[in-house]
Amino acid sequence: NQGKQKAAKIKDLEELIKGLPELEKELEFLKDLKKEVDEITVKNQKRLELEKEVEKLNGEIKLQLERKEFIQKTIDELNEQLVNLKKEVAKCPTCGQPIGQDEKQHVKKQTLDKISQMQADLKKIKTKEDELDLNNLKKELDSFKIDVNKLQSIQKNLEKNNLRGHLDDFR
Repeated sequence: NQGKQKAAKIKDLEELIKGLPELEKELEFLKDLKKEVDEITVKNQKRLELEKEVEKLNGEIKLQLERKEFIQKTIDELNEQLVNLKKEVAKCPTCGQPIGQDEKQHVKKQTLDKISQMQADLKKIKTKEDELDLNNLKKELDSFKIDVNKLQSIQKNLEKNNLRGHLDDFR
């Protein structure tokens, strides 16, 4: 009886030993999958960082464009005031009262100074460089797109090995 038990145990052990090469292959395969998952995790993290940078730069560009638009609108209004000053009966741009020749010259000088200052401010706003940076960031972001097919393949392999939980980080 004891001999039969030992023979059964030996047979079980021999079966386990026969299965070792297959288990080693599976272990190697799982190590490779883990490496791929780790690489995708790093890519995904970098992608998220780039998305934040793109969002921030988009906001900055939008603010700069709004500022440019505001300054240009103000310059246009000041130019309109200059045109109104050339009329025979000019009015003060602030209070609307009729003004004489001396006041016209004074208001004209002030208005030209304001226009000059605003044009200088307008030149300081550099959106082209930021837009270039934004395009470069978007190109870099595109290079970090996760290969959906690769991810699905890994997901299927992990499901086969009951390791699906590792993929939840990518969603």
